[in-house]
Amino acid sequence: MANFLLEVLSPSDAATLDGFRDALVIVNDKVKHLKNELVLSLESCFGSFDSDIYRVSSWFVEVHGVDEEASKLSEKLSTEKFAQSISTEELGFVQEEIASCSSNIQLLKGLVEVVQNLESADPSDIYTASKRLRKSKDCLSELIKEFFEFERVEWVKGLQTAIISQIYETYDLAMNEWNTKFQFEHNTLVIDPEIGKCDIANLVETLRNLNYFPKHYERFCEQFWEELLSKASTPYYTVRITLPNLKNSKKPILQTDIAVNANNSESPPESILDAAVNFGSPSTILIHVKKLDSPIVEASVVFKNIHRLLGQLSQVFAGKVEMMRTMGEILGPKLINQLSTKCLKSLILQESKGSKERARENILHLHDFKENLRDINFRMSDETTFDEFESNFDGLFMRQVREDTLAHARVLIKANIHHTTETIPYENSIHVNSNSDERSMLHNSPYLLQSYTISRSIAAMVELLQDHLENYPEDFLLISNTFNMFIGIVNIPKHDSDSKDFIPLSAVLIHNNCMFLAQHAETTFPMCEDTVPLLRSKATQAFTYMMKSIRTHLNGMISLAMASLDEETQEIKSMYFLTQNVNLSQISNCFCLGKRRHHFQSIAVEFEKLDRIFKTVLPSRPWREALATLVDHTLNEICSKVLTCEDISANTANELADSFTKLGVETSQVFKKDGLTPREVDGIVSKLVPKWQRFRMLTFILTASMRDIQDKWVNGCGPLSFCFTAEEIRKLVRALFQNTDHRAAFLASIK
Repeated sequence: MANFLLEVLSPSDAATLDGFRDALVIVNDKVKHLKNELVLSLESCFGSFDSDIYRVSSWFVEVHGVDEEASKLSEKLSTEKFAQSISTEELGFVQEEIASCSSNIQLLKGLVEVVQNLESADPSDIYTASKRLRKSKDCLSELIKEFFEFERVEWVKGLQTAIISQIYETYDLAMNEWNTKFQFEHNTLVIDPEIGKCDIANLVETLRNLNYFPKHYERFCEQFWEELLSKASTPYYTVRITLPNLKNSKKPILQTDIAVNANNSESPPESILDAAVNFGSPSTILIHVKKLDSPIVEASVVFKNIHRLLGQLSQVFAGKVEMMRTMGEILGPKLINQLSTKCLKSLILQESKGSKERARENILHLHDFKENLRDINFRMSDETTFDEFESNFDGLFMRQVREDTLAHARVLIKANIHHTTETIPYENSIHVNSNSDERSMLHNSPYLLQSYTISRSIAAMVELLQDHLENYPEDFLLISNTFNMFIGIVNIPKHDSDSKDFIPLSAVLIHNNCMFLAQHAETTFPMCEDTVPLLRSKATQAFTYMMKSIRTHLNGMISLAMASLDEETQEIKSMYFLTQNVNLSQISNCFCLGKRRHHFQSIAVEFEKLDRIFKTVLPSRPWREALATLVDHTLNEICSKVLTCEDISANTANELADSFTKLGVETSQVFKKDGLTPREVDGIVSKLVPKWQRFRMLTFILTASMRDIQDKWVNGCGPLSFCFTAEEIRKLVRALFQNTDHRAAFLASIK
């Protein structure tokens, strides 16, 4: 066909316009014939996917010959067009025919190039195959753009499908190659650059040619983040890198600056080690992140771990600067967020323990860390978080100090209040000035002059605030916030149902803690003076709850003791009705009176126990006053219970008098001081306990005769009149004595 076309396209020098026109017609016919045959072959090849592509490639010479001869014809016509006697319209027609012929020839040449590249794309050489497939795909795309009707031809779709199928096959091979070079498993990455048929650089270019590299590399970066980098950027992991034996390696790999510490390293999973050994390659690099038993406390160590990890990857991708830059764009925001939330604040600010110099050293490490990442081309798109951290260091440091101090204070406030310590007498404290007015104020408060028990955590909190104020004298607000936080956290139950495990001792310790803080708010921390009323109010609430709780308990014991008296009376009456001929006094003697004695004795024991517990917790004077109040309440309740009895037998009265006497003696012992006689002790108790004499007089009445009572009453002018009203004396006389004329006369005289 080539020889035939050459003969047709070789006009003589004396050719006329008609001759040229005839030659163009012949060329057009032959081009159309060639195009039709090519189309039929492509339909057969890519429609049914037969393997006769060689037919298409063999026509390249003929298409090339047609193109050359058409060009010669166009040049010849251009040089001789002025020598011919022809019209402009005829010349334009000839030029259109030549242009149409050239366009068809270019289309044929493009198709032949597409098929040749597709045919020569050998999957066994993925790098070369990817380049040819890319050319084939790009060329076909250009042809479709230039010849719009071309895209609608059925065999063109078949050709596109064949190219895409070949690209998928090559991509699968490239992915298998990549996965043999980079293996992730259990926080470990095994890299072997020399394994496989293709090195890393060509493998990357292969993926680029197939237009899959961005998507695949992004997925690789995400996996690298999840398995290694996200953990290395926290203080809970360390990095271990095992480098290859360079003597046996085909290509030397740059050494990393990491030092492997066998004591702080953990061997990677057996499966990944077995895989590395099975490669049989001396170029294997093993990167493993190990979880630590205790977190890292130095920010520079975390920065070094990250730099070593990324630096090793940069060495693997040597010569591919854009890969580290792309990784920086993908993982940079995550790394910044991870460091800002789990490293910068905790390691640079919190671990500095309030030392500004130490925190500044860590800021310098942060600056060096950014520079080191730039050196390996890991450039994060937005470093404003780091920059703001450096520029706002002073404010951030101070805020962190406040947060740490408040957090520590909160822990101390919520600590177990029963871990106690004894306060130093405040008069001897270094915080007390020699000012006479202040010393006078101290002497007026028992909580400032005597030792008492407070929670150890509250004492530690005051020391914490003192140290903070010493280091930061202008930070008054934190001290005030801490005192207000204490007031807000410490709660006193308002109702017994809300108390749960809240015992009186807890209330006393809260009371002491509040008074201790109020004392420091007035002296050590004058900026918190406005919290003194609130602290004292809280202390009063706690003390009131303590007293109320103990009184409730004592009331129960009193009710139990007096209930035994009611039970005895009812049982005596029941037996009287059953045995009419038995005397009531004889029946009463049959009962065991030790039960009632035990109940009253337990009240005295309760006072001794309370005194033993609280005299070491509260200052002596406040506790003596509180104990006197409790004793006074108890004695008054006992008197009231006895006054409600309508009938008291002689034996019962004697038993009650005996029990009351023992109760009075044992209770008075809690007020006893060394070297005092019983009379002196009784005098002290009488002053402290207002109802003491009333209780003593009640004990006297229970065993006295009516005449003795009359002598003590003396028509409302005797000792009894100071302790009992006329109505109360009448009730006791009715309950203790039988209804006789003498009793009636005495009752009538009581006014």
